[in-house]
Amino acid sequence: MKKLLYAVAVLMLAISFTVPAHAADKLVIGLIPWSKPKVMYESYKDVTDYLSQKLGMKVSIVVTKDYNDLVERMGKGMIDVGRFSSNLYVQTKDKMDGLKYLVTAVNRDGQGGTRDFYQGVILSREDSGIKNLSEAKGKTFAFTDPGSSSGYVYPKMLLVSKGIDPDTYFSKVFFLKKHDKVIDALRKKTIDLGATYDELLWVKQKEFGDIFTIVAKTPEIPYGCFAAAPDMTPEMAAKVQEALASYKVAKEDWGKVHEEAPIGFSVRDDAFYNPVREARKFK
Repeated sequence: MKKLLYAVAVLMLAISFTVPAHAADKLVIGLIPWSKPKVMYESYKDVTDYLSQKLGMKVSIVVTKDYNDLVERMGKGMIDVGRFSSNLYVQTKDKMDGLKYLVTAVNRDGQGGTRDFYQGVILSREDSGIKNLSEAKGKTFAFTDPGSSSGYVYPKMLLVSKGIDPDTYFSKVFFLKKHDKVIDALRKKTIDLGATYDELLWVKQKEFGDIFTIVAKTPEIPYGCFAAAPDMTPEMAAKVQEALASYKVAKEDWGKVHEEAPIGFSVRDDAFYNPVREARKFK
């Protein structure tokens, strides 16, 4: 009898460590570190508070070490919902069976409106004299990370479409991992050009003034999305999708949320990211 009770106890303990987080009245959202953790937590606090209220459960954020860490934790049931850039969503969808698209982020467009897409930009410093790509030959250039849509995939596509091989056209190519680091390197003049996204440019212009020049813009890029782990039930995924889709920051309150935070979410579908799949062919 003791052996039977022991076996049952061991089995229950094993189950407690493998059960998905959402089955225990909590929801864990995983974020890839695109900025400082403090900024990321602040950016999504309103969203998690709202979700917690709508779903009637604790909702928490985990900033993972990197993309691979996010995917590994989702596969183990440690993270229920991942926030992916458009490129990494497509990449993950290809290799993670059952990854469920939920919603696409909606943000401010810089003109008083909203959008669920953005644009990558290649920047130089205003005082560098580099105004276009023809003047960039032989200069130093920085991407962010090979997994970034606006920091690598789309700028690489743009360059290749203009007959430019970054490895030979520029004197040196760096991968600085984070968008903030590209901006900082430009500001400190340690690089001549860098790839990032227009929304961050608007934020940094407020901080540093008009010290940057847009050398080139990429085609429109779908904003990143939230996707549910394969082990989340369709019923739970539908509830999370409905809750996220109902989140909307009133225009008069935009100033109360972080500048990089979403002000709402749109429900598209997986096909919305097909242009990203096309862009990935240029990697």
